[in-house]
Amino acid sequence: AREILRSLIDQYPTNSSIALELAEILLWDESLDEAIQLLPNIQDVDPKLASKIIELRFQANCGIGHWSQALDALSPLAPQGRTLYQKAMVSFQSGHSKQGFKETFLAYSTAFPRYSEITPWKGKSLKGENLLLTMHDTNGGGDELNFALCIPLAMEHATHLYVETEPRTFELYKNSFPKAHVFCMGQNEPWVQDPALPTPTIQTNTRAFTAAICFGTGRALQSQGHLKPSDTLRSHWSNYLSQHSNEKKKIGLSWRSYHCVGPTSRESLSTTDLEPLQMLQDKFDFFNLQYDASNEELEEIQHRSGLTIKPLPDLDQMKDLHNLAAVCAALDGVWGCMNTNTAMACAAGSHVVEFAPEFMTQCMGILDWYPNRIRLVRPWNQSWQQPIQRLIEMHQ
Repeated sequence: AREILRSLIDQYPTNSSIALELAEILLWDESLDEAIQLLPNIQDVDPKLASKIIELRFQANCGIGHWSQALDALSPLAPQGRTLYQKAMVSFQSGHSKQGFKETFLAYSTAFPRYSEITPWKGKSLKGENLLLTMHDTNGGGDELNFALCIPLAMEHATHLYVETEPRTFELYKNSFPKAHVFCMGQNEPWVQDPALPTPTIQTNTRAFTAAICFGTGRALQSQGHLKPSDTLRSHWSNYLSQHSNEKKKIGLSWRSYHCVGPTSRESLSTTDLEPLQMLQDKFDFFNLQYDASNEELEEIQHRSGLTIKPLPDLDQMKDLHNLAAVCAALDGVWGCMNTNTAMACAAGSHVVEFAPEFMTQCMGILDWYPNRIRLVRPWNQSWQQPIQRLIEMHQ
């Protein structure tokens, strides 16, 4: 695709659309400096292309750590919604966390309220209030798991707490937050099912609530393992792991994002990147937490490098997040990239080693939420070789 687009640029040097397509692919491939050079000035192009140029220029500069240039890229946009969130990512990574939490709160507190009849929370005291905490991303996933860390604090301050979640995490949240009224999005709300329960007086989403608390303290909340799988499930997976391990430490591996081609491709590792871990097999047994890894792929890794990654049968990481939490809690550790599996492992209190790019354009997982997590990062123009080598040295 790169070569086709380069050829087209030679043929049509004034066509900004072709340059944009190539810049976007270069962004995915982390050729960030070249992508920046390709992007035209928004004054010189069709206005319909302006928003894409702004987005790509922000992502490329943020990925390199050019903070002033990243903010300059956003300057044509009104300070609301996504733009505020992007500014927050710059603030967090350039040493201005308090400003970042303020921008995050403004970005998410102004989001369209999920329940039109309930008053949005504006940051005031929760004393005497019946609080409804909603999801922001109704698809669920890693960010929702992360921001659930605010729920215990909300339970301490609100008179009644209602927590909206999705079917995949419903049982896990009920077990984790027994004093809250947990319900599934799209189903009858608890106060509708039981008229004896009070109606919520205010609502907000977990991201806005977390940001407000953190703005007050100037630092990230610390999770102590806020998601707690049932003892029965955890015992089941502990027994399974013990039966399939040779008295070694048991480590779950997850190496790529579900969206491993596109803007988040820079966050994913390849199976080739994992091969040096075979040097640690005298100390660790590795188990597969990668949701889209086939048996054929695992066999290929073993044949090519000698690295054995054992399967976890009957675990559906896409649909059953309660079992995923139980596996993570039963393992001795989870190593992987920034995805839902490592987010769950962090939230369940597992010992986590997370591989990540040095600078991120999105995902507040970069903040110091978890004392049980070690982050090994790589600069934008380098491979995963050094972080993998650091991990090996930590355990040799």
